[in-house]
Amino acid sequence: MKLTYASSRKREFIVDRTTAYFGSFAWVVSQVMSGLCLVFAAFLALKGMISVGDIVVFQSYFNSISGNVQSIVNIYPELAKGLESVRSVSEIVLSDSVEDNRDKIQLRYVHGSISFENVCYRYPNADKDTIKNFNLEVNPGECIAFVGASGSGKSTIMNMIIGFLQPTSGTFKIDGKPIEEVSLPTYRHFISVVPQNSILFKGTIRENITYGLVNVWEKDFQDVIEKANINEFLGLLPNGIDTVVGEHGDKLSGGQKQRISIARALIRDPRILILDEATSALDNISEHHVQKAISSLIKDRTTFIVAHRLSTIRDADKIVVMNEGEIVEVGTYDELVAKKGHFYELKKLNEIKTDEE
Repeated sequence: MKLTYASSRKREFIVDRTTAYFGSFAWVVSQVMSGLCLVFAAFLALKGMISVGDIVVFQSYFNSISGNVQSIVNIYPELAKGLESVRSVSEIVLSDSVEDNRDKIQLRYVHGSISFENVCYRYPNADKDTIKNFNLEVNPGECIAFVGASGSGKSTIMNMIIGFLQPTSGTFKIDGKPIEEVSLPTYRHFISVVPQNSILFKGTIRENITYGLVNVWEKDFQDVIEKANINEFLGLLPNGIDTVVGEHGDKLSGGQKQRISIARALIRDPRILILDEATSALDNISEHHVQKAISSLIKDRTTFIVAHRLSTIRDADKIVVMNEGEIVEVGTYDELVAKKGHFYELKKLNEIKTDEE
């Protein structure tokens, strides 16, 4: 049965209501038992079987035991939710139906050649294609920038390149091999993504950069630190590269976090690199440092850039201008400006927005 948002909310409400009822019931039972204990002890005192002082002792003992029992009982709802959460996570982690990579081509190396041939993509239950007749040839080592309004299909193309989505029609090839014939885990080994919002974990800067890697040569690590322009701010930190950053890197600025993300991508030596608006949320000074790091990152790699600030893609080999899922213009920065078409209009709007900032 398909779990919709409404049904999920309904189930969450049922769980919360059941937990509330359970806690209330346990509290009522505890209070009733405490009252019965008090009445029984008073009855024994009236019969002369115990002294009046013993009533206080019995009541204290009962409340102590009852409190401990209630604490143990109250653990049950949390334990049940925890077990259900583990089961839900296990269904995802252990599932083999998300991607079937059996008997597919195991890639030992990726050169970075990308080909889109009449590619269309339509999301499930959508009434029209998000990507329409998309054609693009990318040679190894080229830098391709994508620009266009929100909803023009840029993110969908990036998800296809990563392998999260596959065309509903047309052919998407990696080094001449159709994506559906390629083992995606081996293909993704050669891809790195630098998102708009950096994802950092609680730990040292070194651990965040080498996350997921077993053996990293110190020489390679130091080379990455230099290329990502991280040395510029390490002297400001108490323990340098071994400084512990908080959850989500809350002890660092936006530009510092982004450079750590770039170093994480660089140390994996990817053949295909995706920069998803990597500088759009930064101020001008941070953008300058991050842009220097990106210049080192994209060298000799097939790079795809989703651009927010058009000034950052001036040196791209090709700029692809998209509108409603279609390519409307392709060319270098100077060629597209000279055409005075869609890109030229976007450039003027971008300059107006930059001036307002």
